[in-house]
Amino acid sequence: MSYTAPVKDMLFCMKELADLDSIAVLPGFDDAGLETAQAVLEECARFSGEVLAPLNRTGDVQPSTWKDGAVATTPGFRQAFRQFGEGGWQGLQHPPEFGGQGLPKTIGAACIEMINSANLSFALCPLLTDGAIEALMTAGTPAQQERFIPKMISGEWTGTMNLTEAQAGSDLALVRTRAEPLGEGRYRIFGTKISPPCMRSKFFSTKSTPCCTVIQNRVMDTSVIGRWSQPSAICFLKNGTTEPRDPTTLP
Repeated sequence: MSYTAPVKDMLFCMKELADLDSIAVLPGFDDAGLETAQAVLEECARFSGEVLAPLNRTGDVQPSTWKDGAVATTPGFRQAFRQFGEGGWQGLQHPPEFGGQGLPKTIGAACIEMINSANLSFALCPLLTDGAIEALMTAGTPAQQERFIPKMISGEWTGTMNLTEAQAGSDLALVRTRAEPLGEGRYRIFGTKISPPCMRSKFFSTKSTPCCTVIQNRVMDTSVIGRWSQPSAICFLKNGTTEPRDPTTLP
């Protein structure tokens, strides 16, 4: 598969419709003018066309596999993701204090469009990582932000959104995984989720009423993955972040 990004059209929309010049005068976006946008889009177009697009068909015919307790990704995806991280693409629209480039989403959206168009299978991982970063920026504690965001921006960790369970796909009223509060910011977690092994944000049922189920989000890391392999897994959360803990020591 080949892909040629419509850079000229994107730049036209940024300049004439989105008024990029007015965005560039906002605090923090001093270097986000048309010249910067052109340089970023042209490089993203090259990466998308030369690296990601050729892997699109490969992903269809050689998908990820699970064997002997390990996941093997599509040939070439691992190398492409390393280039993606080293190129700074994950942090394009995220704050510089966490390792991002701090560019406006007007530019970031155009790059995301290129990556999605060139190879949607590849793009889904960065997409959910963006969501996890924004969730942490919005609701995470400073300690959580420092712990997770830099590693996600660098590509060392990735983010997923985990609502799905064996009996609950699109119907989230059927979610059974639950978090029982223990007090002082601690929760005992019961249930299973269908998810890949990476840094993740988890959605739990915390309260049910006759009309609805209240679902809350918690951030979890790979230190507790093993506990999610059993139907009655138990984890320990403090200030919304999981910490490994022997269930027999919990009150």
